[in-house]
Amino acid sequence: MMYEEVIRDFALRTRKNLEAIEALQRLDAGVFEVTQLINSMLGLLVFPQQEYVESIPRIPLEEMHRDGWPIPKVT
Repeated sequence: MMYEEVIRDFALRTRKNLEAIEALQRLDAGVFEVTQLINSMLGLLVFPQQEYVESIPRIPLEEMHRDGWPIPKVT
């Protein structure tokens, strides 16, 4: 469970965890993908904030969606 580079590894693991949650959700396994997404987003903001906030790219939601990132829909 060691991180070589905390920020990068956390981001990669967050993406992998989200993919697992989404797969379980499709199986109706009683998981909450939106809750996981929000927790992941908070972590992805908090961890790099102190050191990297100025270098985080501003990517439009449409581009993120094209790259495979899920976009939450509030209903």
